[in-house]
Amino acid sequence: MLATARNQWTFLLLLAVLLLVVVLVGMNEAGVQQAQEMCRNAGGVPEVSRGYFVIQPEFQCKGINY
Repeated sequence: MLATARNQWTFLLLLAVLLLVVVLVGMNEAGVQQAQEMCRNAGGVPEVSRGYFVIQPEFQCKGINY
């Protein structure tokens, strides 16, 4: 009985960690989308390079003359 309860808690913990990662990646993607929209509104051309990881994209807004 103890092993089953431990497995259930482990499963719930892993599920919670997975949910947290998905939420954080979604928030990051929403921030990139907002930055792209702001760049377009300023008359620029957004460029996003994700590389190997989705977590930290490289963002540039080109074509803006200040």
